[in-house]
Amino acid sequence: MGQDGFTVDQDLIRQGLEELRQARDEARDLERQIQYLEPGELTAEDRNTRGAREVFQRRMTGDGSVRSAAAEIRLRLDERIRAYEEAVGEYARAEDNANAEQRGKES
Repeated sequence: MGQDGFTVDQDLIRQGLEELRQARDEARDLERQIQYLEPGELTAEDRNTRGAREVFQRRMTGDGSVRSAAAEIRLRLDERIRAYEEAVGEYARAEDNANAEQRGKES
């Protein structure tokens, strides 16, 4: 039991962190895949089709694109993962200190 009378389920936290890491990796994969995405059906070389290809590319890889959204999701997940890892580390240190203090009182 922790110093404040509660405990943290370490297994559940590890499971949650693993799920966050998997989601981050999926966002990274999507970000990479989109980089090479091309509108295969837009093959004509007329002005309208070229314009449509350009619009497609901007929607996939430009500002406000699917790729930029995947990158933003990945960055936010990285931030959450780091924050949770720090909190888990702080909790583990507090738990160790509480256990050492308890052992000291019992001696």
